[in-house]
Amino acid sequence: MTSKKTGIFLVLLLVSICINIIIYSYALHKSSASSIIGTYCTGTGISENDKYIVFSRDGSYTCYKQYKVLEVGKYETTDSTIYTLFSQENALERAVVYNGSNTVYVFDTEKHVASYDRISSLPTFINVTMRS
Repeated sequence: MTSKKTGIFLVLLLVSICINIIIYSYALHKSSASSIIGTYCTGTGISENDKYIVFSRDGSYTCYKQYKVLEVGKYETTDSTIYTLFSQENALERAVVYNGSNTVYVFDTEKHVASYDRISSLPTFINVTMRS
C-alpha cells in the first residue's frame, strides 16, 4: 500500500509541475507579446533600403538602415498602445501606435505613416555600429 500511495503522489506531483510550467510559459509568452520591446522592420530585412526601429528595455529607441543610424532617442507611453518618440538630435517628437502583437505604426511630422513588423522580441542591431 505504501508504494502505491508514493506512486500516486509522484504522479500527482509530476502533473502539478507540468501544469505550472505550462501556465508560466503562457504568462511569459503573453507578457513578451504585449511588450513593444524588440526589433521591427519596414520590409523583409533583405534590402539595404529597409528601415528598422529598435525599442530597448531602458526606454530608448533607435531608427536605422543597415550601415547607417538615422535617429536615436527615448520613448514614453501612458497606455502601452500609443507611444511618443523623443529624438535626441533635433528634438523631433513622433507618435507610434503599437497594435499589441507584431506591428508598430510610426507617424512622422508630415502625417505619413510607416508600418514596421516585428522581426525579433529582442533589441537587435543588424549591420549597424552604435556609437557610445
